[in-house]
Amino acid sequence: MLSLTGCVSSAPGPAAVQDWMASETERLETRPGVVVVMTSKTEAGAAVDEAGSVSSTFAQPTAVSRVEFQCLGEGRMMARVLLTTRDGGAMTTSGAEEGPLFCVGGTHVISVAHLGGADAAVGVEVAGFEADLSSAWSAAVIQDIP
Repeated sequence: MLSLTGCVSSAPGPAAVQDWMASETERLETRPGVVVVMTSKTEAGAAVDEAGSVSSTFAQPTAVSRVEFQCLGEGRMMARVLLTTRDGGAMTTSGAEEGPLFCVGGTHVISVAHLGGADAAVGVEVAGFEADLSSAWSAAVIQDIP
């Protein structure tokens, strides 16, 4: 008789998700160059417009070079970053999508330096979506410090 065993990925429980999001915020918010830290839960299979996003606006135009994105667990998900810039009175939003990103892969760097106006961002929005497991994500918006 042949017996097969293996591991099955499962979604982290609600307490694990809350603990992870709190520890990510604490870990990231004191790092040099971090402009803002964002965390959120995401449901398995949710499209970008269903997954919800987290946004932040800046009091002054801010140079943003990258977003460092991580997700919890053994699954994978897509990430989207929208950067809003202002040139005079005109607002422009540019975006970048990455993925699928494997959560066990550690930090995924999403460059936004190539997006128009990244040296004068007035807002940023991040979403984790199309996850294969319900999970959570964190994003640190980074400004390079010379």
